[in-house]
Amino acid sequence: MNNEEIMGCDTLSVLVLERNVGADANTEYILPEYLPEIRKLLHVEQTVIPPAKYVNSSSAQMNGTVDYRVLYVGADGGLYTAPVSAEYRVNIPIDMQDFIDSSEGLEMMCSVCGESVNPRATGPRRISIRSRLKCTVRVIGKVRLCESMLGEVNLMSIYKRRESCLTAEYCSSCSDIFETEYEISPLSEGMRIADADAKVFVDSVNMGDGRISCRGDVMFRALGIDENSGELMKVSKKLPFESEIELDREMPDALVRVRGIPSEVRVEIDEDRAICKIGVMIEACCLANREAEYTADIYSSERECKTVEQEYESAQVLLCKNANITLSERLSSEDAGLSADAEIVEVFASAAIDSCKRENDKVIFDGSTKLSVVCVDNGEYLCTDMMLPFRYETDSAFDGEPSSFSGAADVVSIRANNDGGNFSVDAELALGVDCMGKSRISAVDEVEFGETAESEENALIVCYPSQTDTLWSVAKRYKVAPSKISGDPQVDKYIIIE
Repeated sequence: MNNEEIMGCDTLSVLVLERNVGADANTEYILPEYLPEIRKLLHVEQTVIPPAKYVNSSSAQMNGTVDYRVLYVGADGGLYTAPVSAEYRVNIPIDMQDFIDSSEGLEMMCSVCGESVNPRATGPRRISIRSRLKCTVRVIGKVRLCESMLGEVNLMSIYKRRESCLTAEYCSSCSDIFETEYEISPLSEGMRIADADAKVFVDSVNMGDGRISCRGDVMFRALGIDENSGELMKVSKKLPFESEIELDREMPDALVRVRGIPSEVRVEIDEDRAICKIGVMIEACCLANREAEYTADIYSSERECKTVEQEYESAQVLLCKNANITLSERLSSEDAGLSADAEIVEVFASAAIDSCKRENDKVIFDGSTKLSVVCVDNGEYLCTDMMLPFRYETDSAFDGEPSSFSGAADVVSIRANNDGGNFSVDAELALGVDCMGKSRISAVDEVEFGETAESEENALIVCYPSQTDTLWSVAKRYKVAPSKISGDPQVDKYIIIE
């Protein structure tokens, strides 16, 4: 006999898998004929497109694409960019525990960010890129909180102590790619767009009716070079957008984080103007805690019984949110790796969240930002890299110690200056973070009913409870309904059992 016959069973979310794994995205690329040969590689900017994911009881799999934009000095001494893409795949075995109910389905959470990019010119027109990715993968499974009942028993004689705990619910989705445009005009004769880039800043998120509505800005910038004079033209523009993301189910009271990803930046020259088209997709993660009920203890007033308990670790949401932080640094030009006379052409930046911990009532995320400063020094293009740490502290939505975290950090705007031997940089970072914890519970998994319990019918019992006694423990010890007890074991010197 199963408990489902007399009471609906709840489900508990448990973390089946929590792993950080590396993946390689490597490629070889040959420049098309319309681009000049390579004199010097300066920088490779990478964008990780959200992966496709699949999970079953034996493995978690995902595959995706990384887009690169290679900035280099051509054989004619000018700046050029070339688009390159590479694919990656990840397959993580899962050791599924027996109590996970595979019929309830598994949910997979994943985030992918770049760790390192190593480009190399292997020929005048050939580029080799070796890239390392960090993949954070979590798989949530479901446990049916139902106890099996063995032996004959009168159902009306069974008493249960029901308890509850918080357990996580997860939902994610990604918007279709939408496009926004910006026109650079008039474009003077001889002006060439050497590089174009975009970042996505989401500043408003609303959730309801199974969808997420977002507003923000596409932070577009372009670098033009006059082929005749060598003069640089820098363009930057905020392009507002609105987008909606459909969810596959309602998530009441969910915490949400979203991230905007520029999927493609194209520049089309039409006579005296440059038409810049930016493809954007919005990725959303929703997490919520709900209450799950389970049987913590059980007995019969008519039968002796023996119980088997099972311990579980309930997956719980601690926080899930978006945030913005600023990063500022002042250095001497020498400490920044630049000469005092170096003229900054462009600054590229990428950021990653490295760790998460709880200190007192705060959750702290530590990360690092890599700056790549492209400059002209004595007529030569150079690129200097530097690392700057950042920290984000926030209140947790729920109590608990983090067991795993995921998220992304994007540098959505950056300004740098090198003047009089002093280097300064100011950047704005958009964060989307979440972290989860675990709470241990002990639930009745099986109960076996045996011989008829001894009882004294129509007897009146006076009980002197101990300091640890509760109404439940006394009722179970004497095998009576809790309603048969007059008094409070935790307050009264003695209580009456009818």
